[in-house]
Amino acid sequence: MKQGLLILIIFAVISCAEEKVNNTDESTSISLTKAEVENKPSKESQEIIANTSLVESLKLETFSTYSDDFIGCGCSYFLSDQDKQKGSFIYIDVGDIAMVKLNGQVQIVNYKGQGKGFTYYSNDSIEVKRRTTKSVESTEMEETTDVEGVLTVTKGQYKVEKEFVGYCGC
Repeated sequence: MKQGLLILIIFAVISCAEEKVNNTDESTSISLTKAEVENKPSKESQEIIANTSLVESLKLETFSTYSDDFIGCGCSYFLSDQDKQKGSFIYIDVGDIAMVKLNGQVQIVNYKGQGKGFTYYSNDSIEVKRRTTKSVESTEMEETTDVEGVLTVTKGQYKVEKEFVGYCGC
C-alpha cells in the first residue's frame, strides 16, 4: 500500500514536470519537486506516507427485507435472539443462493460446496463461510432445526466473523 501511494506521488509529480506537488496531512505539509521524488524520498515525506492509511473495513449489517427468491427451505441467521424476534437477519439462504448485507450493499452469493465443517458461498467479490456449532430440533417450528454457529465473510485481505443464532428448515 505504501509503494502504491509512492508510485501515485511520483506519477503526479512527473505529470506536472518541475511544478511542486503539495501533499497535505492534517498536521504536516510538505512540497516535493520532480528531482526529490525521482531520488530517494526525504525522511519527512516517508513519515507522511507511513502515517497515511487507507483503512477498509467490513461491516456485516442486519436486514429485514429480501426478495421472493429467498422464500423456501433454507437457513436464516441472526446476531441475537432479540434480532430473531424482530426479523433482523445477518444471513439468509435457500440452498443454492445466500444473501448478506456488507457495508450497506446486499450481496448475493452462490453455493460452492462443503468441507472441513464449513459450507461455502461466494461471488466475484466476497466469500461467505458458515460453521454450525450447535444444532437442536426446534420446539417452536415443525421441520426446523435451531442452530448456532459462526459466519465468516471475506473480501480480499479483510475478514469479519460473527456468531449467530438461527434456524434451518422448511
